[in-house]
Amino acid sequence: MPRLSNMLRHSTRSSSLAVPSLRAVQRLLPALARQIARSMKLPSGMELFRGTGGRMGLPDSFYKADALGRLGYMEFGFLSTTANKEVAIQYSGVRGGPMPMVLRIVTGSIDRGACIEELSQYPEEAEYLWVPCSFIAPDGHTSVQLVTTGEREVGVVTMVPVRINANLKAETLEELVGGKMKRHLEAFKYQNLETERELLQLAAQAEERLRGDMFRTRKLQLWVREGGDE
Repeated sequence: MPRLSNMLRHSTRSSSLAVPSLRAVQRLLPALARQIARSMKLPSGMELFRGTGGRMGLPDSFYKADALGRLGYMEFGFLSTTANKEVAIQYSGVRGGPMPMVLRIVTGSIDRGACIEELSQYPEEAEYLWVPCSFIAPDGHTSVQLVTTGEREVGVVTMVPVRINANLKAETLEELVGGKMKRHLEAFKYQNLETERELLQLAAQAEERLRGDMFRTRKLQLWVREGGDE
């Protein structure tokens, strides 16, 4: 863990350290996602925050229910949150964004996430990570808060309470590869059975043709012995 932490922290700061390859990252992320989803439990009742950047609002599906009455949207990537409200406010877009906003999450007893403070380039941000494909749904009334963004600066931020339902079925790379191997083997087995069936059909047709040829051959031999007269 310390080696990985140092690599991730300093790879963008120093050219003397090798940047992780794309293949290494592809192997790391699924394993990290499953580790977070299945074994890293967040304390119940913990407050976490996420600044949205202030450049755009939440999707329409967050406010308008679909045909089944569902509200919310799915976050397809890793979802970053912080236990430090001031950090979330800094990322809310309050310093110039058209729609400064912070999502507020209160964790439940079954929520899964991971504190990645040791791996972060900015450990003071107290970052907590949720797995990809987490679903974000409204969880109360939106409020508008007056916040201090510096010694004298004051801004207005929309505070949105949300509930995050994490994807607990995330698979490791080994499980993904194993599943793909199983599907390939099943497809090969099916193809092998199809080939065997076609070969048996061809063999039956060949045997039937051979019997027909032998019958015609005996008939020809008999005709020759009888002098070739019809």
